[in-house]
Amino acid sequence: MVWVMVKKSLLIALGFLASWAMAQQPLVIATNPTDSTQRQVYLDLISNFEEQSPQWDVRILAFEHEAYKARFLNSLASEKPEADVYFWFAGERMRSLVRQGQIRSLAKLWQDYALTDKMTSGSVAAVSLDRQPYALPVNYYHWGFYYKISVFKRLGLTPPENWSELLDVIRTLRESSVTPIALGSEAPWTLAAFFDYLNLRLNGLEFHQKLLAGRVSFLDPGVARVFDYWGQLTSAGAFDSSHARHNWQGVLPYFYRNMAGMMLMGNFFITQVPDRIKSDIGFFPFPYIVPDMPRYEEAPTDVLLIPARASNPEGAEQFLAFMAGAEQQSLMNNRLGKSSPNLYANSRDENFLREGRALLSQASAVTQFFDRDADPRLVPVGMALFQSYMASPKRLSEHLAEAESRRQAIFVTGYEPSPD
Repeated sequence: MVWVMVKKSLLIALGFLASWAMAQQPLVIATNPTDSTQRQVYLDLISNFEEQSPQWDVRILAFEHEAYKARFLNSLASEKPEADVYFWFAGERMRSLVRQGQIRSLAKLWQDYALTDKMTSGSVAAVSLDRQPYALPVNYYHWGFYYKISVFKRLGLTPPENWSELLDVIRTLRESSVTPIALGSEAPWTLAAFFDYLNLRLNGLEFHQKLLAGRVSFLDPGVARVFDYWGQLTSAGAFDSSHARHNWQGVLPYFYRNMAGMMLMGNFFITQVPDRIKSDIGFFPFPYIVPDMPRYEEAPTDVLLIPARASNPEGAEQFLAFMAGAEQQSLMNNRLGKSSPNLYANSRDENFLREGRALLSQASAVTQFFDRDADPRLVPVGMALFQSYMASPKRLSEHLAEAESRRQAIFVTGYEPSPD
């Protein structure tokens, strides 16, 4: 990085480069930025750490977000992981790696810095297994519907609070030649948001958790009910037929230009929105369906963790201690449009963040996300089911039977059959 290069040149001038270089130890940090804003935030934070901890020769590995996921798992399972610190996700995605012995316990770090008293209770639970912490939460964000205020105003619409009102809004938008819900499902995790919310709103948290743990059949009536309501969205023309050809970023221009009225998305997308458009975007929670169902919300948590076989665990723990601080978490999340797990961090006074904090504070419980909360073996089964359903809704019974066959192979007979 630039700062390190300048420092090295000064040391050369003073004749101390050799001894300084010998004292340094490599510290490799792997990142997965989704956009230029996130990339620059990571660079700035790591630069700040370098300034405070010159004993480490910090090196950064940055990979495209989707490719990072596979690379991370392969690296972690190797005898010598390529990084000492990884950005990753809380929930079952983290816990499954803990059970495999691939993640370093952070119990001492949390105790030394009294982190349990400094972090939100939800974030502590999200990074713990058997009450022991294995990661550092660095941010979380809320999910819900974002809508174009000007479009709603022009058509006399108000944010829907229940299911029938949502369907009415969708029909009005469709009749006005506006795509009701912008969707880019090239990567299927965007579809998982619809499944998660429908399942939580219809069947509740306990059923949702059991299904994600592989303990509920995909042929269960509760699952059929989810797809019945999902089918009401597709039948009403909620989505553009080209959604599978776009990623989530690819459909943003349609939303910006009032060609789409709503998006079901996490608040992280706000960093992509031009400032001139932000004032025309509103937010509302996923509408309720069953009136007396407690409100459960999605709040994915991003974390930092250390491989069990890290080459430089001491440097890695110093970096995590640095990133746990209120100052660094404020810097990170105020620029990323996310919320900080650190209770003492300063939050930007922005309406989206205020609404998100209010939403999550009123929730009966929060979940991570399908591909973070589900047993890792079940994730590809679910994602394939969601994609297949959206591609051919009329073949739902076949898609559910296939998903159930794969679930049973994983959780009943203990093996995954080879594809035909």
